[in-house]
Amino acid sequence: MAGNILRKKTEKNEEQSKKTPSFLLGIITGSIVNNKWVRKQMPFILFLVLLAVFNIANITSIERKQRKKIKLERELSALRAEHSFYSAEVAKRIKPSIVRERLKKYGIIDAIEPIIKIKK
Repeated sequence: MAGNILRKKTEKNEEQSKKTPSFLLGIITGSIVNNKWVRKQMPFILFLVLLAVFNIANITSIERKQRKKIKLERELSALRAEHSFYSAEVAKRIKPSIVRERLKKYGIIDAIEPIIKIKK
């Protein structure tokens, strides 16, 4: 009896090993499409392929957006530094003493007497 069980197991293993190459060969040659079960499952297989394509497209789109975001963050950092530099320059130029010096070149001087307000 034990010999029969072993013989059946080895026969099953041989059948499975024979099916695997023929299954792969069927996929490669396209003859598997003639199988009734495969034709029945074809809409579901195509649906899975469509989902996989959308998933790949989504991942690449997200990666592209992340690279763009990193690039924009670097640019923003550089622009912030530039903004602070120019803000400091403007703050230096609008000091009253510096404005007074620059206006003297054009013949404009500070008023010595206070401004008179005209009342109605």
